[in-house]
Amino acid sequence: MIARDGAKATPGPFDEARRSANLEQRILQQVAQAKSQGIAGVPTFLINGKKIESTPSSFEGFDRLILDALKQLKLQHAQGR
Repeated sequence: MIARDGAKATPGPFDEARRSANLEQRILQQVAQAKSQGIAGVPTFLINGKKIESTPSSFEGFDRLILDALKQLKLQHAQGR
């Protein structure tokens, strides 16, 4: 690794972790899990495990989706599901 000013930098914890086979395996598992859930890119948002197909463009939009999901869960809980 070479710094902008040309000085050589010593490898640090980040570089060591980046080359870790364990980390690579964890990343590959997460990518496989994401693909199995239909996630092909970022950002992707899920609420209660369901992919949001039309991502809101504002905090208020997300808030509305989350509140609606909470209402639905409360209703299901009240019905004993």
